Amino acid sequence: MFKLSQEINNPQKKTLTKVAYQKILDMIIEDEISSGGILSENVLADLLGMSRTPIREALRMLQKDDLIEVIQGSGTFVKSVTEKELSDLFSVRISLECLAVEKAIHYIDDQQIDKMIAEWEALKHNSGINWKQIVSSDNELHRMIIYKSHNNILKHIYNLLNSKILRYQRLAAKSLGNSEVTILQHLELLRLLKAKDSKLICASLENHLIQSKEYIMKNM
Repeated sequence: MFKLSQEINNPQKKTLTKVAYQKILDMIIEDEISSGGILSENVLADLLGMSRTPIREALRMLQKDDLIEVIQGSGTFVKSVTEKELSDLFSVRISLECLAVEKAIHYIDDQQIDKMIAEWEALKHNSGINWKQIVSSDNELHRMIIYKSHNNILKHIYNLLNSKILRYQRLAAKSLGNSEVTILQHLELLRLLKAKDSKLICASLENHLIQSKEYIMKNM
């Protein structure tokens, strides 16, 4: 899902840093630490039961992911969501994914699509809303489109953005309030992928991403 900094060479330190990174990232994505929330090394070290060193390294990585910011004299904070960043990110996603689709449709097999359709259908019939699973399935589908393009530059760019994308996928799901719309949108996208019509897929992708952006903006 993500690549650790090459600066981390000690295997034990690398493992602890990876654990710290993922746990803090999950807290940001799940809004357990909200926009503008302070990130204290001491508090996080106590919470995660580890020393401050891997916490510090994990925070450096999250800063590189552009999810947190260090304000001199004030501390380290979760970056607030802004309309400008939201618009920029979704514009880039639309461009990247529509570009990827043209090649990806030749490599995505029907069996893989059918498996994803079954997963989304199961979510549709669940009595309760499993937002974590919806976000995970959402991320898996969009990453599949990028990866099946076999374009290494696209994959590299998407990987650099993936932590930020996950955060916004969770915000979009939370802003929506009910799961029916997003499930139907993803089922439509999967069926279009199976039909291999790149123009219709791109139109569906663009509509889905624009709506996701608008859901977040309404709740900012």
